[in-house]
Amino acid sequence: MSSAVFAMALQQHDLQAIEELVSPDIVVFENGHRNDGWQDFRDHHLLPEFKVSSTPYRTEMVRIEATASLAWGYSRMNRAYIPKKDDTPDVWTVYVLRRSDTGWKVTMLDWSVRRVE
Repeated sequence: MSSAVFAMALQQHDLQAIEELVSPDIVVFENGHRNDGWQDFRDHHLLPEFKVSSTPYRTEMVRIEATASLAWGYSRMNRAYIPKKDDTPDVWTVYVLRRSDTGWKVTMLDWSVRRVE
């Protein structure tokens, strides 16, 4: 699984594709809030966000580390609608992936969103 596939599924609001890329027991953190499992993440994070946001953005992987069974990495994301005076990303994302019998699955996400000033 590549981060580009995951980012594309998010941008296209493709719940089926996202579900295929994440572990059923995924844990997602965003600025102090926690979603526990796919259903919680889908129903209480993705669906509400998809209803209000269709803004294009660009994701750039910064670092990836992997072993045979576990991987982590982080990316920076910039949304098109937030004006900035510098190169500060709008969102930092940390990914943790685990290899299973069905391939690599995202088991943990941590989104740190920049405050708009």
